[in-house]
Amino acid sequence: MVNQATVAALESRPIPPDMQCVLPQELADAIAKFIKVSGLASQITSGAGVTTPVTNNVAQQALTLAQELQESVSKLITDTPQRRLVVIRQNVPSGDSVQPFAISPAMPSGDYEVRVQFYGPEARAGGYSWKIVTGSPTTNSFSIQFNDIPANTLVSVVVEEFKTIQP
Repeated sequence: MVNQATVAALESRPIPPDMQCVLPQELADAIAKFIKVSGLASQITSGAGVTTPVTNNVAQQALTLAQELQESVSKLITDTPQRRLVVIRQNVPSGDSVQPFAISPAMPSGDYEVRVQFYGPEARAGGYSWKIVTGSPTTNSFSIQFNDIPANTLVSVVVEEFKTIQP
């Protein structure tokens, strides 16, 4: 096997609970705060047992590793669909209604999926009736038309960007 030796390693300190769920745009900062480079090597041993000195100095190895990590994190951030929690257990008027919802921060585009979770006093075999009002989705808002909703019904709403992941 070629390159069996570790050129460098990443070590992570314990991450506090308030930092365990970060937005994609905050990921690079979180990595910088909790991960450090260690174990920089002065030589690499190939699978054939040939030892090759690493001519770069330690600082250059760390810089190269940091650049590779930054490229990987940037790709991860770009490839990760953005998601927003719009409301948690908000009251919905009984009967039929159209309700506007704001998205903050705004989504990168108007191409997103809306997920609605109902909490209510009555189980319904056919489920609850709702739809996105045609033409209402923008990067920062949309409206939902609710139909035949029983009293005391709550909803939680999440939006997630449509994203094609490239290999």
